[in-house]
Amino acid sequence: MTPDVRSAKNVQVTLQTGVKLPFDKGPALIVPTSPSKISVELRERIDNSGPNERGQIVIHLRDPIKLKQMPRSKSHDRNSSEWLAVQAQRRSYMNDLQIARDKQVKMFVEQAADRADLKVLFVPWLASTPIVDMRFADVESLAASNDVVTMHLNVGELEFYHNPHQGVDPDTNDDIIDVRNALRTDPYDKPGLRNGFIGVIDTGKRITHNMLDDNPGAWAGDCFYGGNNCWGDGGAPNGAAGTQFPNYNLIDEAFNNTGHGTPILGGIRGSSDLGTELRGITQITTDFWKISDNTIANPNYNGSLSPTMRSIQKAVDSGNDVINNSYGSWGSHNGLDALATLFDNAYDLGLVVIVANGNDACSTRRVWNPVANQWTNWDDGDCTDAPNRQGAITTDHNGSAMTEPAFGSVSSGASAHKAIGVGAHEIDPLCVFWGVNSNVCSYSSRGPTTDGRYKPDILGYTNYESSNAIGDNSTINMGGTSGAAPTIAAMAQMFNNLFEKATNTADWLSPGHVYAALIGSGEHTTKWEGSYTYIGTEPGVATLNIEGAGRPKMPVNGTVTFGGVTLENSGDLATVNVNVPQGACGVKGAIWWPESAGQDHNDIDLIIRNPKNIIVGLAESGNSVWERVSVDGGVKGLLAGQYKVQILGFEVNSQQPVYYSISVSKSQCWG
Repeated sequence: MTPDVRSAKNVQVTLQTGVKLPFDKGPALIVPTSPSKISVELRERIDNSGPNERGQIVIHLRDPIKLKQMPRSKSHDRNSSEWLAVQAQRRSYMNDLQIARDKQVKMFVEQAADRADLKVLFVPWLASTPIVDMRFADVESLAASNDVVTMHLNVGELEFYHNPHQGVDPDTNDDIIDVRNALRTDPYDKPGLRNGFIGVIDTGKRITHNMLDDNPGAWAGDCFYGGNNCWGDGGAPNGAAGTQFPNYNLIDEAFNNTGHGTPILGGIRGSSDLGTELRGITQITTDFWKISDNTIANPNYNGSLSPTMRSIQKAVDSGNDVINNSYGSWGSHNGLDALATLFDNAYDLGLVVIVANGNDACSTRRVWNPVANQWTNWDDGDCTDAPNRQGAITTDHNGSAMTEPAFGSVSSGASAHKAIGVGAHEIDPLCVFWGVNSNVCSYSSRGPTTDGRYKPDILGYTNYESSNAIGDNSTINMGGTSGAAPTIAAMAQMFNNLFEKATNTADWLSPGHVYAALIGSGEHTTKWEGSYTYIGTEPGVATLNIEGAGRPKMPVNGTVTFGGVTLENSGDLATVNVNVPQGACGVKGAIWWPESAGQDHNDIDLIIRNPKNIIVGLAESGNSVWERVSVDGGVKGLLAGQYKVQILGFEVNSQQPVYYSISVSKSQCWG
């Protein structure tokens, strides 16, 4: 075991091996294999296509390249010599990746020549996910190749999550200030902690909106019509249309011109020009990358993966620390789809990846209409009927029929192994959606993933008043998990900046440190499912699949300790000693660890012992990749002294880095 200790104060970390495990958790979870490499939507196109009909297909290839985290710049000035020097190193690595990807795809196309005529349209450097033009009739044969993981349509599978919202109203309890108060972000949003860049990947930006026009350091590019560099015929900060890219634009025309990206940007970085109560969560510079031609008449309204690939690559190229992704796609829930792979690879390169969990818990599955050349309306909106969406869990562990909201409805993007999936909690309860009233919105997609991981990982706040793309002074209520995700993205950047400042460096910081802090800010303790073979809908465990760590609040009035250890064998134990003052109201601990898709799961548990060495907190789930536990001091407060926060490798099958966050609060505890 090896420690990597980074802390807001000095702590002692001790390492042990061969520790006796507390109990037997039974046989490992048997992960069901995907019945097909071909996505449901692509399969339907194949069944409804002529023998020579061609289309754009995303081929997810097995990836021989092990990515590394790229160097980071602590400077937030994009013109500084430090930032430019780091960018030169990053771009050199990206160029090397592009050369390697091109070589791999060229070899694959040559080897597949006897199975399919492939015309390569785009090869990203981010992942082995080339986009090709090919006959639908050849998909089945090509999918049989051992080099192919999955195959998807490039058009029509991407969805932007937006639910019916109230519109502007006199309710003062749904302003962004209420989100800030709920998250407790204001103490962290101050000079000295506003470095770095958040990237929003979405439908468009009304750059003239009064809430968005005073962020001069922000960049915005059109990755749909603007080419691989997303700038069109121009450059930073906003690109431009020209001879080569005449259709370049940043306009946000989604949802009858009210916008989707515009209110997300307002929630994160909106100014106080329309009132202090509408100021965004943070004043950290927030970039924007457009992935959709969102004119209603365009058949690509729902987007495609090629501009998404370009957008994530542009976020990396622009030095974004955190990216918000309030979109996803239908497909499998196993974290193996191309979109999930893009998110996982972005994490490996050093990005904090925040993804909306989806609004599909009450939805039937879509049907392709070949006459209209589009998907039929798939959202029946009724959260009280029996689940009939493909992949949904229809019975509980006792075999009893379940009603929607359906488990197993998490989007393929939020199913990524190395992304934080965000569910929706109403900022002004209750959330009213068709037949169900609830705090956690009934439409909010939930896990488990196919391999048993909890989703969402955490809840964000939704249905808050924000900027509206229809006018420079207009506002609108932003709903769905689309609105929830950016509240977590803003908080993630604040944790990132806090940790950078605490250690006076940037290079060491992994997004895993930030993930652990996000999980630690929640309200739920993880539970043992009782068996690795449970699917995660049992009482108590079902709550974790609906809410994850629950509602977050940033820690105040205390200390935060953070760092990482690497476990190598079952029975490895890392102990972080934390001093707790007399009367402290609580201790919260969380761990998160990165597992690659297809990797054997490592089961890591989290224990808190008081100064008498008595276990006072235990988080011991079996199937997920994070744990959270808290100790409440009650009315009298906690016993003073040295507490042990222990990270136990219950079942470790491979060398596993684990990131931890521990907060001790003197007052205003949470969860």
